[in-house]
Formats: sequence, structure tokens, C-alpha cells
Amino acid sequence: MKLKLLLLLLLSINYSVFSQNVKLKKNKLILDDKEIMNYELKNYSGEIHLYGLNTNDEEIFIFYHDNETRETRDDDYLKIFFIKYNKKLEVAQPFDSWKQRVKFLIENNVIDKDGNLVEDKIDLFVLKYNEDISKRTMR
Repeated sequence: MKLKLLLLLLLSINYSVFSQNVKLKKNKLILDDKEIMNYELKNYSGEIHLYGLNTNDEEIFIFYHDNETRETRDDDYLKIFFIKYNKKLEVAQPFDSWKQRVKFLIENNVIDKDGNLVEDKIDLFVLKYNEDISKRTMR
């Protein structure tokens, strides 16, 4: 019994050490209690714009595309634009909130702990997740 309890305790400590606390609060992106970027929701919360904390230059733009089918979410996707590096991707990840979507970028090291974009991680992220959904969608 003590061994199981100890194992459970060690696993929970390991999980909490590697998890990152991401918050979107008062137009600030907060990572582990440190403000790293500014953000703004637009278009009835259908898009989020991420800005440099000190420069206020737009760095990332994420657009939630419902594929003009509001009744179903099966064909929804995100368009993510990395403005500074002129790169974009389309991904059909089933995220329920902007917080989860931004955390996805942080977990893939696209945004570092200081709010800087990491270009080689962006390249890898685009290579891994780009599905070019709009190219295969019929209108």
C-alpha cells in the first residue's frame, strides 16, 4: 500500500513539474505567472491576435474557420499565421478554447518562456501539422 502511494506521489510530482500554467487574462498571455505577450480577440471571438509584449507588433494570428457549417464541428479547422516569418498552416485540431490553442503553440516550443517566437520550431511545427485543408475543400 505504501509503495503504491509513493508511486502515485512521484508520478503526480513529475506531471506537475513539466506542466505549464497558461492563462489568457486581461489581454495578456501569461505563462507560469509571467506576462509574455499581449493578445486581442476579434471577429466575435473567431480570431486571436498575439502581439509582442513590449513592441505591440502582431506576431501570430489564429483564425477559427467553421467551414460555413455552424451545426457541425467535424470540418472546422484553424488557420495559424506567423506574421513575422511569413508562414502559415491549417490544422484540424479539436481544441475547445483559445487557451488550449495557444498552449498547443507553447508545448511545441513555437513560443518560448519569454514570449519570443522560435523560427526553427515554427518550421518544424508547420511541417508536422500543416494539413492544407482549404486546398481540398470544395466550395
